[in-house]
Amino acid sequence: MTKKKFLLVNYEYPPLGGGGGNATYSIAKELAKEGVNVTVLTCSFRDIPRYQKRENIQVIRIWGGRRKLEKCSIFEMILFLFNGLLKSKSISRKIKPDACLIFFSLPTGPIGWWIKRSLGIPYVISLQGGDVPGFMKKELHIYHLLTNFITQNVWKNAEFVVSNSEGLSRLAKKFMDNAGHKTIPAGVDLQTFNPIGKSRMGSKTRLLFVGRLVYQKGLDILLEALKEIKDSDLWSLDIIGDGPLRKEILEKAKSLQIDKNINFYGWQSREQLIKIYKDNDIFLIPSRDEGMPNVMLEAMASGLAVIGTKVSGLEEVIINNQNGFLVEKENPHELYEAIKNLIYNKSLIKEIGKNASLFVQKNYSWANAARSYKYLLEKEIGQVNE
Repeated sequence: MTKKKFLLVNYEYPPLGGGGGNATYSIAKELAKEGVNVTVLTCSFRDIPRYQKRENIQVIRIWGGRRKLEKCSIFEMILFLFNGLLKSKSISRKIKPDACLIFFSLPTGPIGWWIKRSLGIPYVISLQGGDVPGFMKKELHIYHLLTNFITQNVWKNAEFVVSNSEGLSRLAKKFMDNAGHKTIPAGVDLQTFNPIGKSRMGSKTRLLFVGRLVYQKGLDILLEALKEIKDSDLWSLDIIGDGPLRKEILEKAKSLQIDKNINFYGWQSREQLIKIYKDNDIFLIPSRDEGMPNVMLEAMASGLAVIGTKVSGLEEVIINNQNGFLVEKENPHELYEAIKNLIYNKSLIKEIGKNASLFVQKNYSWANAARSYKYLLEKEIGQVNE
């Protein structure tokens, strides 16, 4: 039986980028285990080889002007898009994929559209959050207004438009209801992220935040909550990540006189992150908006108690008072109460962390996500095109 060939396209792929790149890698790895011939088309970076084959995944990197590992400017996205439009046709002719899986409506969506128009190869769009009009309105409203017509055309010509959470799917349907909408939840690598070897809790409760330092993530709200904890000897906060608000967040922590309890570590490697999860007690995700954050699933799988906000994506995973705690977004006092409740109840941290790990192990794996994508790309595309 001839192996199916899939081309996965994303402007970021490890070590580049964050959650979207990690999702692409995880799905590619699991598809390869399922016997699929997988090629990933992504962006080059400095001395990373342009052609690699690892874990049965062929990775092709093309120039996109990328200057930083952890983030990509809009200008760099445009550069990758135009170079992708120039080179994707010849690459596709060479590898002859049966279908393309395109991560993000923009900047990668038009590459899938071009491959289909040029060679007749069908494509599926995998939505990640910020590429959906209406997501992060405060930060992305103008960007979406300027690019909506491109997104509409990309979705219209896709066989399916896949969201990684039900909440994101609802938002996508509000923008364009007549696309072929599907939901395939994000996953987590359960062999890597688990509670085995987790550190014992000490007298000081270790709090953890992982993500970009942007308005969407609600770190300003978290700092306001932490200032209400009277005894500074009870807690410490590790912030993993970077972003445009780093200086502002650091200054706010100083003004609130809690900066001595906070450690800024910047972006960390996957290997370092595994250890960081095991060394912490509570994972905090005070976001104003979310899709299905990989870091939350990783933290829960690793046995951390999670406190998140009542936004789409988080509400689908966190069952309040069972495998985590949910608070209203932009409500520092409610967040403080949830943190305080755990700080003064170490046994509850253990109980919630155990429940979280078991829940994620049962319901969220990249193997399941990859099998769903494989079925979509193999079976359902064929039914649509009959």
